[in-house]
Amino acid sequence: MKATSKSTAWLGSAALAAAVVVTFLLCVRDMAVGGDSPNGRPPASRLDDSILAKHMVGDWLVAVQTFGARSSATSRITVEMGRTALVERYEEGDYHVLSVFRVTNDNRISCWTFDSVTSEPSLAVGAVAGSRATLEGVPRIDLVFLAEGFDSIISAGSRQIVKREYRRK
Repeated sequence: MKATSKSTAWLGSAALAAAVVVTFLLCVRDMAVGGDSPNGRPPASRLDDSILAKHMVGDWLVAVQTFGARSSATSRITVEMGRTALVERYEEGDYHVLSVFRVTNDNRISCWTFDSVTSEPSLAVGAVAGSRATLEGVPRIDLVFLAEGFDSIISAGSRQIVKREYRRK
């Protein structure tokens, strides 16, 4: 009799866990296809027609200028997470960066940047306006979209730290 009771309890726990997982997956699916977000924030926007996807997705050779010193890097930017985020993988020698860009339907941008030097990611938030995007944070990121690629200007306060010129491979 005890074995049956334990089996029933285990089945009840498994059913509850399955229900929680299904509910979570349905919420994620609804957010990915433009449903209302359960946390009150706007759902993620699809990047299919965004200026970011149009100008940033691809494989890049990057000319880097840091406080006057010049170097080069490579970058690959892809559309990920159900077409709701851009992910950049950037390599400059031993320095590596992973950035995740999210855009809302009203062209607001959030960019989380993780690198091989700092212990915590940085967050910059801003908006697209014409052929530019300005993201405020530490650091500040200015993106300038060009016919041949884009430039990324990173600054702290009024001081430019790095200028990266992204050109297609």
